[in-house]
Amino acid sequence: ENNYEEVENLIKSGDLTSAQNKLDSYSIHDAEWHYLQSIVFYRKNWTNESKKQLEIALQLEPDNDRYKKAYDKLTEKMRRTEDRFKSGNADFGNNGEPQNAQMGGDFCSICSDCLTAYCCASMCTNCCCR
Repeated sequence: ENNYEEVENLIKSGDLTSAQNKLDSYSIHDAEWHYLQSIVFYRKNWTNESKKQLEIALQLEPDNDRYKKAYDKLTEKMRRTEDRFKSGNADFGNNGEPQNAQMGGDFCSICSDCLTAYCCASMCTNCCCR
């Protein structure tokens, strides 16, 4: 049986790469594995993939309240995002997804514009002023 305590601690600390690597090292993908994978995807703002992993976890353990609550919260958040999309109140990025609506991703579009402008200015300065 897999010991998931290390994966949970890596997720809590924000080290998603190490958490993913640890999950990838397990040969058995039980319900808890899929649940933790859904959390990693959630933190990466990959909502559809997160939902799929929660669905698998629920198929394996349909009576698990923690999985049910996570799934319900995720589907509600996705529904609200879809409602914002339909009403035209979402800020959309290049990928067509609402930028501010992704889980954990309330990244201000003004900040993004400023960062892009700074990077362009920095590249121009570095190329021209040597």
